[in-house]
Amino acid sequence: MKLRKITTLLVLIAYAGCAPDDFTGDPTPPDPENEAPFTFKLKPITDDDQADLQPIFSWEAAVDPDGDKVTYDVVVDTKSVGAITVVENIEETSYTLADPLFVSTDYEWNVIAKDEKGGSTESNANGFTTRGINNFLLVKNAEFSKRRAHRVVEYKEVLWLIGGRAVNGFTSEVWSSLDGVVWEAVTSNAAFGDLNSFTTTVFNDRIWVIAGAVGNTNVQNKVWSSNNGIDWVLETDDPGFSARHLHSTEVFDGKLWVIGGYDGNQRKNDVWSSSDGVVWENVVEKAPFTAREEHASVVFDNKLWVIGGNDGVNKNDVWASENGADWNLVAENPPFAPRQQHTATAYAGKIWIIAGSSGNDIWYSDDGVKWTKAVIGEEFNAISRSLHSTTLANGKLYVIGGDGTGLKNDVWIFD
Repeated sequence: MKLRKITTLLVLIAYAGCAPDDFTGDPTPPDPENEAPFTFKLKPITDDDQADLQPIFSWEAAVDPDGDKVTYDVVVDTKSVGAITVVENIEETSYTLADPLFVSTDYEWNVIAKDEKGGSTESNANGFTTRGINNFLLVKNAEFSKRRAHRVVEYKEVLWLIGGRAVNGFTSEVWSSLDGVVWEAVTSNAAFGDLNSFTTTVFNDRIWVIAGAVGNTNVQNKVWSSNNGIDWVLETDDPGFSARHLHSTEVFDGKLWVIGGYDGNQRKNDVWSSSDGVVWENVVEKAPFTAREEHASVVFDNKLWVIGGNDGVNKNDVWASENGADWNLVAENPPFAPRQQHTATAYAGKIWIIAGSSGNDIWYSDDGVKWTKAVIGEEFNAISRSLHSTTLANGKLYVIGGDGTGLKNDVWIFD
């Protein structure tokens, strides 16, 4: 009896002394390792050779072997921009792109399927090319009279058409439109006078009218601004830069920039800037591009660009600057014909050169070096056009009026 008690006591002591790690009888099995969703396929985004600028991406549902909920990320990639996740954690198996892609650009896209426990499976990538630019005639004869050398800007979600040379001569009219179809005369006698060959832009929440000529010979350097298109304030009549017209103006690096032009005696290649429109600094007295008039300038890829113009002969050279002071020749002789009286606009990830003295062709580039001629409708293609105005509004390009085989007051949209 005494031996049995001792044996029992030893067993209890031995059991009590066991470490938890030595115990192998845990009745709860460990969680199985999580398995990622099975592979799945993308569906074609279009039956055509070219995709719309806001395509619908769709794909097969990814089945999760563990029965977990699956969500998706959609990734779009292009060499010039890099991969961008356009949407995350959606449960649907399709997605319509919210913001338009660049025109005539090669893309790849893929989808990442994710479960609730961190598992993920990435689809193969599919490639596609977006369509080229479309154009259509919005208005053949707008309410404002036919004209050239006018300017159009978007300000407070309204289109504003200013000045120019109309059928009956130079004008100080200002017109406005919400949609480009219906136009209203805001004033017929703006304080800046009957200007032509001036420049207009939007800066510091105001419309600006800079320099230009009243009539053919009265070249000025006055700087005006307005917050309603009716009441115009003379910001300065002594900005430092000489009187000029046929120049260009851009907003770049938080400043106004005036480039080149013609003072009535000689062409210019100087560059001026201002942070308030009143006090101006001569950034470059003589830029490396030749002195010129009726050139086009544009802000693109965080650079200031000057394209074409006339220095005694028409030009097609392309120049760019990262600071407005140091200029580099990007393309000496691109494929479009030398020209003046054209426009340059940044739109859909590219620079667009529209019409001018050498015809009504349209060219685009995403680097200023390689240029492609846009395929446009026959109706626009049949009309020569120069001294027109181009502006970006409502996510589209508007081309308005100009001269060619006579003055025009038509309104075109490109998108």
